[in-house]
Amino acid sequence: MHQRSPPEPWAAVHLVAATAPPIRGRIAEITSELLRRADVAMYLAKTLTLRSLPEIGRRFGGRDHTTVLHAVRKIENLVNTDGALAEEIELLKRQLQE
Repeated sequence: MHQRSPPEPWAAVHLVAATAPPIRGRIAEITSELLRRADVAMYLAKTLTLRSLPEIGRRFGGRDHTTVLHAVRKIENLVNTDGALAEEIELLKRQLQE
């Protein structure tokens, strides 16, 4: 019997972003939430794959590697202070690694 190989986490990161619940609210709130989601997606791409910062940046619309580094560091810091975000990210990691 043929055994399926697990999906590459990189593809799953895009699925998470694409299937996220819709955002409702004021433009500033929506923009802030979208930026946070992008930061989390870049953080997941860096922590769950072997891709380099420049490669992740290219995959996120041609972002510079320093933008990716900033997002990764920002989420790392937030995970240490925001328990809800830490739980959300751990849940996402488990879902992506299944």
